[in-house]
Amino acid sequence: MSQKPAIRVRAADGKPREWKALHTALGGQTFIRVYAQTGNVEFILTADSAKQLEGLREKLAAAGVEEMVGGATIAATAPSRLTNTQPTRRGGFQPRGGPPPRGGAPQGRQAAPANNAQPLPGKPYGFVALPNELKTASPIWHDGTGSAGRLSGEIRLELETLTPLLVGWERGQVGDGESDWPVPTNLPDVGQLKEKKSVLCPLRAPWGKRPVVIPGDSLKGLLRHELGALLGAPMARTSADTFMLKKKKNGNYEREGLPSLDNPQDPSDSPISNLVGYVRDDDWMMGHVAVNAALEVVAEEDEEARFEKPTFLKVLGAPDHKIGQHYLKRPLPDANQEPLRGTVAGRKFYLERSAEIAQRPWEDTSDKNKKDDQSTLVLEASKPGRKFRFTVRFRDVDPIQLTAVLIALSPEQFKGVLEGTHKDGYCSKLGYARPLGWGSIRIEAKALLLLDEAGYAPVLEPVVDLSAWVTKHHQKTGTQDEWLAIHRFKHPDAADYPKPRRRTGGVR
Repeated sequence: MSQKPAIRVRAADGKPREWKALHTALGGQTFIRVYAQTGNVEFILTADSAKQLEGLREKLAAAGVEEMVGGATIAATAPSRLTNTQPTRRGGFQPRGGPPPRGGAPQGRQAAPANNAQPLPGKPYGFVALPNELKTASPIWHDGTGSAGRLSGEIRLELETLTPLLVGWERGQVGDGESDWPVPTNLPDVGQLKEKKSVLCPLRAPWGKRPVVIPGDSLKGLLRHELGALLGAPMARTSADTFMLKKKKNGNYEREGLPSLDNPQDPSDSPISNLVGYVRDDDWMMGHVAVNAALEVVAEEDEEARFEKPTFLKVLGAPDHKIGQHYLKRPLPDANQEPLRGTVAGRKFYLERSAEIAQRPWEDTSDKNKKDDQSTLVLEASKPGRKFRFTVRFRDVDPIQLTAVLIALSPEQFKGVLEGTHKDGYCSKLGYARPLGWGSIRIEAKALLLLDEAGYAPVLEPVVDLSAWVTKHHQKTGTQDEWLAIHRFKHPDAADYPKPRRRTGGVR
């Protein structure tokens, strides 16, 4: 077992129950670990911090379990995986921890006790669940009427790559004669390319050593997604959190009876739309935060030191994003119970996989992959250790909102404020091939400058102690702990997509 804070609990009614159901009843957050013990009546629960464990204690009675004070919390299981002692059921997606161990007990037989269980495979992504109550906020208009007590200015930031990074700008296809930028059929260090092979490269500036440019809209998209999870804002494309699924002939599930994809709330009420704006059909609102492009910092390095060699990536797209059960939090019932229902897992985040970087899990150099027009050849991906600089400007933002922006961009820098204790720290994900291990970055706020308009001429005044300023104005949100946990560097649950021996339920 791990050395994380842990307690031992048992079912209050003395009846066996599934660990998946207990995990859901306790809130389903990613930092919760549930280890079933022999008989499935007793369980060991762990969390990432003592504070999170205290929060779990408050939920025990409602979940139908009681703490065994002084009970043993050591079991010979993999610390970063959930353990299942129920009979193995093939097919379908197993939320929170992946499918059962391969070669598990046959149907109708009980699997080995937890102390003999094999680690369950992980997956490259996780979710930050939606809070029980979604937050809304009245819009602040741009006519100056809401400026009192609000801040304007800019944040100067530096981004560092931890794994290869490519924020794709131009995608070409071999043999596309109508393209403005035709891809040659033969490239240096690559050789002859197959017809219709996709080639992806970054945007580069036309001066000097042609520094790489990360478009501002990509960085703003990162900020919007992070703020949505951190602040517990409504999701823009669903109007409820329950999906109903009906099994199709091929074993996959299709969404049926879904609520409208239009958000029933006025989008201007969302705290995210207030900050970064929105556009929907003929309706739009300008935000209060603008993000400019990030420019690579280039000194005297040659291109070999800056860029990865041409890389043939593995085929992306598994599991199919249209298969709804991969995005449900509640475990699915048996396949003969239709329609299936489940709760939306929340906002999706790719987990950090630097622990596997030596194995280059993103690359497939086989002849078959090189000839596969579904895979992508990447040119000029930035190597780990490259730095970029950019600026975020803001107008009429209150201190609490500004603090949220700083934390959303820089979880590693402000982990002390957030009470983060992960030994490897925290990071964010950006760009292409994130599920394969690319796109791990850390962003540091180098300076916060606030606009002072009280004098003869407006000036930008720097905040002397940024950490103290953030600590002063920080307000913890209900999703903060779960949001921070999913940003762990070398995430313990990160892995490739599960690959069962045979195709079942659309997972491959």
